[in-house]
Order: sequence, then C-alpha cells, then structure tokens
Amino acid sequence: MARKFCSQISFSINRWSFKDFEDGLPYYTTLENEADIRITRNLKDFKSSKIPVMTARQYLKRQILRISCAVRQVPSGVPSHAPSKNQKSIMIDLVRQYLGEDVEITPELYQKWNDLCDEVHIKKGQKVVRAGSYSKYAYWILKGAARSYYLKDSVEIVNWFALEGEMAVSMDNYMGRESKETILFMEDSQCMRLDMEKSRLLEKTEIVVANLAIKLLEEYIDFIDTHARNLADREGMERYVHLMENNPEYIHRIPITHLASYLGMSRENLSRLRKKYSM
Repeated sequence: MARKFCSQISFSINRWSFKDFEDGLPYYTTLENEADIRITRNLKDFKSSKIPVMTARQYLKRQILRISCAVRQVPSGVPSHAPSKNQKSIMIDLVRQYLGEDVEITPELYQKWNDLCDEVHIKKGQKVVRAGSYSKYAYWILKGAARSYYLKDSVEIVNWFALEGEMAVSMDNYMGRESKETILFMEDSQCMRLDMEKSRLLEKTEIVVANLAIKLLEEYIDFIDTHARNLADREGMERYVHLMENNPEYIHRIPITHLASYLGMSRENLSRLRKKYSM
C-alpha cells in the first residue's frame, strides 16, 4: 500500500499534465484504483484526464437515470399493457425532472402514459429520423447517445447531441412537418419512445402532460439560442473552453469529427486547440 501511495505521489510531482500537486494526487489515485470517473467541481484543471471527469451534479443525474433504465420485465400473468414498476419509475423521473418533486401523477395518468410510451433498444448507427421524412416518435434517452445533423454540400453539420436524461426529437416532426434533420444514435442505446401524436391529444386533457411539453419546448428553444450565440460571439478556443465547462462528458464520448462540426470548425483546427488547451 505504501509503495502504491509513493508511486502516486511521484506521478503527481513529475507529470507535466497537472500544474498543482493537489490535482495530480487524487487523479493518479483514481487511476491506480481503476475508477471509471473522477468527480470534482474543478473541471478545467483535469483537461488532460484519460477518464471522464464531471461534477457531482452531473454524476448523480447520470446514476439516477441508469438506475431507471433496466430493461422492462413484465411478470407472467400480468397484462402486457399494464405499466411495469420500472416504467412507472421512469415516467416519474421524467416528469419530476422538469416539473418538480411536488407534481401529482395519478394512477389514471400512468395508464394513459403507458399507452403512448414503450422502452426500446436502438443499435449504434441506427437512424430514427431522416431529413425529408416524418416520424411520430420522440426518444428520451435512458442510456446512450444520439446526434442530429443536416447535410450541406454533402458534409454533415451537427446540430446537437443528446445523452442520458435528454430528448432526441425533431421539432419539425413534433409540429407535424417533415424533418429538416437526421437523428442518428452513436451508441447502443436504451430509450423511452414517445408517440407524439398521442401525446398531443393527451395534452388537451392532462395538464401535467401539457406542462411537460411546454418545459421541453422551452429547453429546446433555450439550447438553440445559447448554441447560436456561442458560435456567433466566441472564437475557436472560447467555444472549446465553453464546451469543456458546460459539457465535459462530450470530450470522452463524442468522436472528434462530430465535435468539430458542432463547434463550427474543422477537425484539424479542433485538434490544434485541444493540444494548446492541454499545455
């Protein structure tokens, strides 16, 4: 044990990746113990990390969602249309994530929601929405990752990424129009698939469903506005720093080609910025 600890101290002192000893020691201790994640409030000082680094809030959000995302198992003798305990838990997580802990969800609403939701497994590389087409489904990601993009001169331009706890949906489809974007899953994923046509009908009679739709729409509009301003108001390095501070998980899960497109720059330029940022 003492030998391992001395090794961690040596790494912390001699490795150039960390300017501060107090950052290097816990980092190399994390690696020595084969931990999957480093949790810290100080994300910017772990820019050279070989493992995902996130805040406690980001970690807890991810764990809550992973607990909820076990594949639904319906016991024998239980009608297939009856909501499972796991599906009920997922419904509660989704609603309360946006509307707060005090929102009331009645058994009747559970059943109505069950009629428009189901859990699905989506393979890596599968396109659930195609540009120029209509799909009635939205996907709340329980585990996995997706991206939205459109083609410009045969080149993919990334609009957004969606990870655990986020919706992958074409807002054009939600409004009943053909999609201007393609949505592709980048990892094998587990999702709650929502029938938007049935949901829009339910919004007319269930205030909880209507309020949830409003919150999701507000979040989407806020994201689009924030991302557009980020591209317009910031230079390349500033965009990358903003990404590191707000979505550090992207660095470890999103291929660099797609990250570069999302940040409005070439892959080569992003590679140079990442090296400069790590110095």
